[in-house]
Amino acid sequence: MEIPSFSLRLQWWFFLVNLIICISLLKLESLSRTPSFGNETDKLALLTIKHYLVDVPNGVLSSWNDSLHFCQWQGVTCSGRRQKVTNLRLEGQSLAGSLPPIGNLTFLRELVLSNNHLHGLNLSTNSLQGEIPVELTNCSTSEPWT
Repeated sequence: MEIPSFSLRLQWWFFLVNLIICISLLKLESLSRTPSFGNETDKLALLTIKHYLVDVPNGVLSSWNDSLHFCQWQGVTCSGRRQKVTNLRLEGQSLAGSLPPIGNLTFLRELVLSNNHLHGLNLSTNSLQGEIPVELTNCSTSEPWT
């Protein structure tokens, strides 16, 4: 009678080992399919921008939510592997309000905000290159440019 018991235990252990291997493989597969949500600092910086800007209903900022990865938000371009914001193009969107500090977007190379209703511009302590656009000379200001 010992032989059937041993055979049953061996089958049971074989089943358990296979079950553990299958569960492990399924878990690994699901992890590889789960999108990486990338850099939370960039996401929070973009959400802060959204908070400060006034958007028209169903405007460009309506896509800025948790249903999409922030690199897929309208107007946002990210670097490939690092998932860091490199471009922010929100031109012609009828946005109003103020833009908060964007220093946390450390890889940002292009910021396009033309044709909106924003106010204020401070470009101090930057390493800007190229010519200052002639359109900036049409800006009205109560304080001198620094």
